[in-house]
Amino acid sequence: MDEFMAALAGAAIGGGFTFAGALAQARSARAQADASRAAARHQADVAHMQWVRSGRGSACFEFLALSLDLADQAFRLHSWREPLGRRRNTWDRMRTRRAEAKVENAVSATLSQMRATLAVLELYGPDEITSAAHRVERACVNLSMSVEGWVRDPHLPQFDWNTDLSAVRRARADFSEAARPHLDSAV
Repeated sequence: MDEFMAALAGAAIGGGFTFAGALAQARSARAQADASRAAARHQADVAHMQWVRSGRGSACFEFLALSLDLADQAFRLHSWREPLGRRRNTWDRMRTRRAEAKVENAVSATLSQMRATLAVLELYGPDEITSAAHRVERACVNLSMSVEGWVRDPHLPQFDWNTDLSAVRRARADFSEAARPHLDSAV
């Protein structure tokens, strides 16, 4: 019976060591899994931030390009309007009006694209980029409204083109200054 008890005690001790070894191995495997999960999460975070910076950079570039395009379109509208004392024949007036309408539609389409890009900038943030983008959008809207109103009503006094265009340029410069640090950082 002593042999049986000794075998039983040996099995219990061996089983205890086996259990302790299995427990240590399970803890080690879990620690490895946690480390792998943390590394994958970190890699996904880095990839996501690269994607955000890329999306933010693309949106900033597109927004600035659209503001330049809008200023060009507004200038075209401004330059097509004849001085009040100059007379043109009916054919010239119709052709000019069709061209003006085409550019007015392009201005509206550009403003719509700017607003869609502004929504992307609002999503990606930060607030200083968003608020600077809103100032650019407001300056572009003011410029387009001045030009379109002046083109539509020939009896309005000529608006101050340089003031409106300078406001757009200042707003664009402020936007670029606000966006630049966020495009280069890993924030």
